[in-house]
Amino acid sequence: MQKLTLNISLLLVMLVTSVSHAAVERRKDQFGKEFAYYLYPIAGEIPGLGTALGVGASVLNLNGSDTDFTGYYVSGDFDAKGAAILDYHLIPKRLIFDAGYNDYFVASTAYDRGVHSAPDEVIRPKEEGAYLLGQLTYTHDERRYEFFVRALSGRNRLHEVLDKNGAAFAGVDTEWQNGQHYAVGGTVDLTDDRLDPRQGVRLELALKPPPDRKPDESKYYVTDYNLSGYIPLRQWDTLVFNL
Repeated sequence: MQKLTLNISLLLVMLVTSVSHAAVERRKDQFGKEFAYYLYPIAGEIPGLGTALGVGASVLNLNGSDTDFTGYYVSGDFDAKGAAILDYHLIPKRLIFDAGYNDYFVASTAYDRGVHSAPDEVIRPKEEGAYLLGQLTYTHDERRYEFFVRALSGRNRLHEVLDKNGAAFAGVDTEWQNGQHYAVGGTVDLTDDRLDPRQGVRLELALKPPPDRKPDESKYYVTDYNLSGYIPLRQWDTLVFNL
């Protein structure tokens, strides 16, 4: 079924490419250089984690370039912070680098499940972690055709695990666990704007090789694909189809 769906997606893209590539023009420059910035408050509640407040900031088109910076910080029942540099051009309009960092400290609530379980039978594991994410993108024709390589490296560990009375369990493994994940993929973007599309079609594919695992654990590949179509309605509305 997945193979059939993928073949249909590729066929649709081939058809749209042949009939609409010349028709759908970009509405604006895909390598914007107009400086802008904004600050925004963050307030959220996540079931099992609690509530947190914070702030985020983004600066667009630094120093007249296409490069953006964004960052955030939240604190409360859980803590998290992160920052990223986006669209840094190693080769102007051809080779683009993105990088980001995030870390977190969370105390979730896990309920005992079962017919006879009680609502107060809970444990509260406290977990912390951090990871780096980087992506190298080769782009062509106003970012219509792109190929990327992505890497994620991080670590996490259990800080402690509390019972329903707030007492810590003994013997919990608190060693850091390290991991790396990689992906390769590409995008065919035949829309009128990469960030704010109103018409056209876009196909995204990503292949994720199996991560390093223990010898007795199975290995597997993951293929993600996403096909989206955009049809403009009235002056500001857009009808979106996604497969």
